[in-house]
Amino acid sequence: MNSEDKASPVNQEGQFLNSLPAWFAVGAALVYAAGFLVEFTFLNFMGVRNTGSEIFKAKYIYVGLLCILFPICITLIVVSGWRMWRVGRAFKRSLKKVTVKDVKNLNGLVEKFKKPADEVSKYLVQQFSDDTSKAIESFTGQDEAEIDNMRFLLLKDINVVIRDKELYDRERFAAFELSWGTKALRDQNPHGGQRRKFNRLLVGEAYSKEIETRLKPIGFKAYLPSLLLLFLLVLVTYLMIAFSRPGMGDFKGNERWYAAFFMIAILGLIIPRRLEVALDRWRKERPWIHEGLKAVIYDKWGGEAWFGIRCAVLAVCFLIAMHVFKTLWPLLKAMFTDGAFLYIGLVCLITSMLSATFLDGGEYSVAEASRSRKILNVCVCLALTYVAIVNFAYRIYSYIPEEKGGGDYTTIASSIISFDDRYSNSLPHDLIDTHFQSKPVIILHKDANEIWAAIPLIAKLTAGNQSEMITNGPSQWREAGIANKPRLLFSIRREAVLAVTTIRFTNAANCVIYQRM
Repeated sequence: MNSEDKASPVNQEGQFLNSLPAWFAVGAALVYAAGFLVEFTFLNFMGVRNTGSEIFKAKYIYVGLLCILFPICITLIVVSGWRMWRVGRAFKRSLKKVTVKDVKNLNGLVEKFKKPADEVSKYLVQQFSDDTSKAIESFTGQDEAEIDNMRFLLLKDINVVIRDKELYDRERFAAFELSWGTKALRDQNPHGGQRRKFNRLLVGEAYSKEIETRLKPIGFKAYLPSLLLLFLLVLVTYLMIAFSRPGMGDFKGNERWYAAFFMIAILGLIIPRRLEVALDRWRKERPWIHEGLKAVIYDKWGGEAWFGIRCAVLAVCFLIAMHVFKTLWPLLKAMFTDGAFLYIGLVCLITSMLSATFLDGGEYSVAEASRSRKILNVCVCLALTYVAIVNFAYRIYSYIPEEKGGGDYTTIASSIISFDDRYSNSLPHDLIDTHFQSKPVIILHKDANEIWAAIPLIAKLTAGNQSEMITNGPSQWREAGIANKPRLLFSIRREAVLAVTTIRFTNAANCVIYQRM
């Protein structure tokens, strides 16, 4: 198999499909390892020990997704936007010169210059250097080196004309029917960069079969609101899944707002682009429409108007998100200032390093140096990923409600544990209330052997004439510092427990009993 076959799109697609299971296995392992590390680190920091004995738990997958999925989505959006900006910038540069990728038929182009039959070709041949003229006369198109040299010389001289000369002349281009875009630019009497763009369009008009002309580059500015809207869509989805709670952005009670947000966001990502493509097709398929009318429609509705429409959709979705999560923002601010900013900073650093490693690696001509650089950067990224996961466990996981797989116990009800009287002598006195029942406790963790429970503490300490109120409850447990972790924490063997009664505060008479065998 030759090198061309290896580089063919079919082969590349086959290689991607063959490597897909391996990448899926790597991703699944990373998610599972992240979930295990987050829960193990968080529970140890809370004082719950020996939690690493349970290696296989479905919860680790969910926790790992909470830790990894959001950064990956945001990273993909940021990298896509960055790549779009770079491609758009390259396209804008290509509008002012002829590049290697623009040459579609080099042999046909050389034939037109070897025997110039039109005024444009005659003018360009006069501007060519002696080396280019000799290469055109002796060109056979059989040798690869000769083809590369011919392409290089032609592009060099044509781009000099585009940059420095007044290419347009009414008599010179009398044999060519210029497009509406070229005519509109001609009527503006262009200078400087606009003149180079005009000359580039003229070259494309004269040699449309040999040289490709990109009339409309990718506009990063036009699609920036869509990228921000996609970011907002991912953020709202993540907040709804991970952080929302009753009275703070919960789906219940905000169904209409959520429906409106997702409907407007999804339609705002799809419809403007569809309309833009349809309008562009309509412009090309209606040759009988006046050129000036087409220019007005295309310039106005294909440029700033689309940007304005996307900005309006973004503003509406942003206001809806602010309304839905208006009571959750203070909590998220506290989480951010409490150390979550470090996690976000690490994710940004890892993203920049990976993008520089795999997207900008072309500047290294020596393969061995490029390989060593990639290995070094990947090792550094793995170390930073570990630090980011640990920071997530310390500073973000404690703000995710416990019923959603997190470590925030402010939203769960207290429980009363009923004990087997055979173990009465081994139960701590601080835990027992009456009749072999515990005081109201918060259950932090349960496994096959133990139940870890903590008692929220509210005490008044008096020293002389001064008194101080000590509070140690779920609100303090999610804050940084070992002093804010549970002070009364108990490890209870499963065989000592008969039942656990969970108190629902919505109705004092409504209790749910879970029987432990």
